Amino acid sequence: MEKFEDLLTSDELKLYKSILKEVDKNKTFYSKALPESKLKELLKTCGATEKDLYNIMKKLVQYNEAGKEGDVCRHEETK
Repeated sequence: MEKFEDLLTSDELKLYKSILKEVDKNKTFYSKALPESKLKELLKTCGATEKDLYNIMKKLVQYNEAGKEGDVCRHEETK
């Protein structure tokens, strides 16, 4: 099974690493804040757009669902 990071474009991978770093740095905030607050903070600190975050989260969900079935499915991105 491929690693999740292998499914991301170079820009998505850069943003994904930025998100992981931000969440790791502020674990308490991200474990307690409301979803809207988390989104606003990630948009501000990672310099992402809502669409950028959505695309990464969508791929992450697809990857996790495929992992449960034992196969990573690749879906075309909508543009």
